[in-house]
Amino acid sequence: MKTFLYCFASLLSLVFHSCNSQAQSGSLLPPVDFKKKVEATTNPVIVDVRTPDEYIDGHLPNAVNMDWEGDHFDQQIQKLDKNASVFVYCYGGGRSEDAAKALRKQGFSKVYDLDGGFAAWRKAGLPEVK
Repeated sequence: MKTFLYCFASLLSLVFHSCNSQAQSGSLLPPVDFKKKVEATTNPVIVDVRTPDEYIDGHLPNAVNMDWEGDHFDQQIQKLDKNASVFVYCYGGGRSEDAAKALRKQGFSKVYDLDGGFAAWRKAGLPEVK
């Protein structure tokens, strides 16, 4: 029984750590910190992974649209400099989290994700382009 409890606690710890690794690594940034990091970065690459219709409705200044759910996302990211700081966001955070993982898997080391997505950006009253 003791062994079972130890194994269960270890597994629970591993799951908790992996679920929070992005937040702990400093790559998941709240809106104000995300904006500050973009402003402090030379030649930031800002990637809006929402659909083109969502992008047209409003997006971050200087963001390029690379639809995560579109057919060409993988081809589009191959054109980016893997040494650049890449800032990704979607509407609520789910798609950008997946896109950030995909970017890291492709060798991008400086990837930042907007915590809460564009909805949180708007709620914070930060500038957008329409």
